[in-house]
Amino acid sequence: MKRILIALISLVLLTGCGDKTIDASSPENLQKSISEMANELQGDELQSFNISIGKILINSVIEAAGDEKKKQEIIKNKIDGKTAAEIIKIGENEKIPGEAE
Repeated sequence: MKRILIALISLVLLTGCGDKTIDASSPENLQKSISEMANELQGDELQSFNISIGKILINSVIEAAGDEKKKQEIIKNKIDGKTAAEIIKIGENEKIPGEAE
């Protein structure tokens, strides 16, 4: 019983100690969480993150074809709840029109 209690307490404490994730619940929260995440990154990781966010946003605009609500939904589906590492991975798979391979 004591081991189970210790395991549960450890699990609860570790749950709060994770990487930041994107909150895409609103345009304001999206911008805020992208900025906060970028502020914690440095060097190559920051550059890769910025490029990935750019690709994701550009492709979302293109895919939504001018529909702001659809654009927000596309962005939310792609990056909501994702960490910087996950966003960089997504960005590596994003190709924008005219981009050299």
